[in-house]
Amino acid sequence: MEANAHRLDADELWHFYLGDALEILLLRADGSHLTATLGQDLRAGHLPQLVVTQGTWMGASLAPGGSYALIGCTMSPGFQSPGYEGGERRQLCEAYPSAAEAIVALTRPGFELGHPPEA
Repeated sequence: MEANAHRLDADELWHFYLGDALEILLLRADGSHLTATLGQDLRAGHLPQLVVTQGTWMGASLAPGGSYALIGCTMSPGFQSPGYEGGERRQLCEAYPSAAEAIVALTRPGFELGHPPEA
């Protein structure tokens, strides 16, 4: 699976079901960022679900050492391609310099803005 940073025009509810932990980078409009971990180890701070609010840049990848995760995502209203905006590496790194290393890991060089990744 190729990771990518993106934002949507609707809230997303991410659900963790099974497997290894998933790290989700959230880049907020105010310039701050955080990494949340979806997983089953609640004592370690893992979350079983997470709301990503509309307009938040985000990207997800398996936590280091992970091999798979079964997750789900619920949106309301439902996903529509025009509501998807792909993140451009250089622009996101300039806007969120303290998260640049994570952004590079979650973006592809030359990814065009505004187009969902092809299946």
